Amino acid sequence: MKFLAVFFIAISATFGVKINYPEVKRDNSIVDEYHGGLYKVPDPYRWLEDPHSEDTKKFVEAQNKVTEDYLTGNDNGTVRDSILKALTEANKYPKYSVPVREGSRYIYFLNSGLQNQQ
Repeated sequence: MKFLAVFFIAISATFGVKINYPEVKRDNSIVDEYHGGLYKVPDPYRWLEDPHSEDTKKFVEAQNKVTEDYLTGNDNGTVRDSILKALTEANKYPKYSVPVREGSRYIYFLNSGLQNQQ
């Protein structure tokens, strides 16, 4: 997971793409109280918890547009291609299953690296 985080940061720096995120509505009127009101925790994004609300759908569509524009639109080739190439290289190694006993023999499955999964 650490590899992917560093990878995406490197990709961003390499391509120098400026990302313009959509405005996010903050509802500061919602505050949860814990331990009898001792702790008050604001929850300005509670409205995003309803996946069927129109506001949430609009926000998700706007975020998806930002992501799609980033992955496909820059002058140095697509970021999507770079990510695919890096992930393909990272997964190009032999993979073995756990041995299983079949009668008097043990068998295992082997994927040489880039074969489709079975």
